[in-house]
Amino acid sequence: MKKLLLLAVVLLPLSVSAQPSLTRFIVPYPPGGGTDITARAYAEALRVALKRNVIVENRAGAGGQVGAASVAKSGATDGSMILLGNVAINVLAPLTHRQLQFDPVKDLVPVSLLGRLDIAFGVGPDIPVKNVKEFVAWAKVHPAQSNFGHPAAGSLPHFFGLLLGKATGIDLLAVPYKGSPAMNNDLMGGQLTSVMNAATDVIPLHKAGRIRMLASAGEQRSRMASDVPTFIEQGFPEIRGTSWFGLFAPAGTAPDEVQRLSEAVRKGAADPQVRKVVEAIGIDPAASSPEEFAKFIEAERVRWAPVVKASGFTAD
Repeated sequence: MKKLLLLAVVLLPLSVSAQPSLTRFIVPYPPGGGTDITARAYAEALRVALKRNVIVENRAGAGGQVGAASVAKSGATDGSMILLGNVAINVLAPLTHRQLQFDPVKDLVPVSLLGRLDIAFGVGPDIPVKNVKEFVAWAKVHPAQSNFGHPAAGSLPHFFGLLLGKATGIDLLAVPYKGSPAMNNDLMGGQLTSVMNAATDVIPLHKAGRIRMLASAGEQRSRMASDVPTFIEQGFPEIRGTSWFGLFAPAGTAPDEVQRLSEAVRKGAADPQVRKVVEAIGIDPAASSPEEFAKFIEAERVRWAPVVKASGFTAD
């Protein structure tokens, strides 16, 4: 009995110190973008809920893979390192790359959704159409100009554009860009017919009258452009979904720590200050249990796998 009591006394400090005093929140993209702003908004809420310091670190490179791999291979299973992942890293990358530095399924544990972002479809100011069906009719008459720009090869907007072509029966040429600025300039200048992109990049130009947004891909209209109907409303139910961000931890993280992180995200998503910052950039805050998030990611993989395969696209 004395030996057992002594063992308990020895182990007690270890269990108390099991939780880290600092959590590094890795954003696999440069500072200043939507992912970075989202992470920094949540970081303060996580600090309060977890009662420990939470600092955001930007580790950009290879379309987010550098930062994601640094978390996946860190071995930091005590909650001291977490990742802001997304559909590109955790769903599309394994479908478009033959070789990755890590396995998003085996090396990362889903914790919670953080936010959702609408995808929008827009045309240049000289294209004489007001909705998707009119665009389809126009594209059939002008096949040489039937194209769409997207911000990166293998991105979610890329595959949404391919879905549009398949659903409408038109041969839409995918035109890849490196980001939105050059693409938007070509759209406004008439060198490009249409774009599929994050709604946050399309809506400001639509409201300024510089392009015309024809549809959004969400289940409901974008709160930032309630005048524009969804693809579903216009008779194309196959073209639906959103981009999303989520929180991940390295595989092997204790279930109670994963649950602790998930509950902290839920508190953050309900925090008025977090909502104010995130909603201002067009992102809808969200939260989920680890189990709900895991099921959601699997459903996303099942949904996009045949689209990627049919496109024949590979990133390497």
